[in-house]
Amino acid sequence: MNRLKNYPTGFSILICTFNGAFRLKKTISVLQQLLTERFPAEIIVVDNNSTDETYSIAVHLQRKHHAIPIKVIRENQPGKTHAMITGIAAAQFSFVVICDDDNWLRSDYLLNAYQIMEKDSNIALLGGMGIPHVEDLLPEWFATYQNAFAVGGQQHLNGDADRVWGAGMVIRKHAWDQLFQLGFAGFLTGRKTEQVTMAGEDSELSLLIKALGHKIIYSDKLVYEHDLPASRLTWQSLNQLWEGFARSSIYFDMYQYYFEQKQELDKHKIKAWYDNAVKKAMGAFLPAGAPVQLSKILSLTFIINREGYEAGLDKRRQLFRLKELLRIRKTYQSIFQQISEFRVA
Repeated sequence: MNRLKNYPTGFSILICTFNGAFRLKKTISVLQQLLTERFPAEIIVVDNNSTDETYSIAVHLQRKHHAIPIKVIRENQPGKTHAMITGIAAAQFSFVVICDDDNWLRSDYLLNAYQIMEKDSNIALLGGMGIPHVEDLLPEWFATYQNAFAVGGQQHLNGDADRVWGAGMVIRKHAWDQLFQLGFAGFLTGRKTEQVTMAGEDSELSLLIKALGHKIIYSDKLVYEHDLPASRLTWQSLNQLWEGFARSSIYFDMYQYYFEQKQELDKHKIKAWYDNAVKKAMGAFLPAGAPVQLSKILSLTFIINREGYEAGLDKRRQLFRLKELLRIRKTYQSIFQQISEFRVA
């Protein structure tokens, strides 16, 4: 492994945005209120293949005088992971904060993050708590599913965590470089591709950081507001999020299976894993011994999708797990091969 670079202590705030033209001005205005007397900071806006005026508006904001300087770059390959890779490569400081274009960090966010990260050099990821900013009343079901919108506490107690979500995530750049040198590219890009909604790029990053032996910490001292317009607070939006989570869960199962093995996987073991995963996924819909009616299983018509109906949402999650397994039926061997190329030792 090449020697890892050292970075000056400070914060690079990364805004990865797709068609976020109308959100950028407010978000950057809030970021300019951050307390940064104890360390330098910068804002990096990555335009992720937008089709609106995101880039020109970002450049316009860049040219104004700001306490925290702004860089603007482009990443034309769709997907948040690709935008993050480009943005973090341009970051000049030791800590990178992932700030979505609808996240408004509290003024003491960086100060609290600095105090936590500086105490332990083995902390690689740090996550905070989201508060919803809404135009009207929240839906009745929102409190149950608020974490899907990166809102609320990520766990009951501050301290060690298995994962933290991407909104407001603080990354130690040294650990990111280590991961990148080991071949991290990411299967879960956080964008809809091939008419398939994928999610979970933050959980994938957390899983691999843990595999390297680094710490992940949650703290409710890091607080941001998440701007949620009424158009996002719908049952349909939650269903779309659930589809992304369900599909990405297949890849976490693959990672887990690989990491649990004490020896190299061969194609026969991988096929056995895949066949068992498909059988189990179909079993969620069929009683034991029932004839397989795949076309019926793959339709959504038999699943009740009434707003607030939890059982229907869970069935859809199971259905999209099955759909993702079938979608990768010709590529799962190569996916396992790519996973095996990531060496944690």
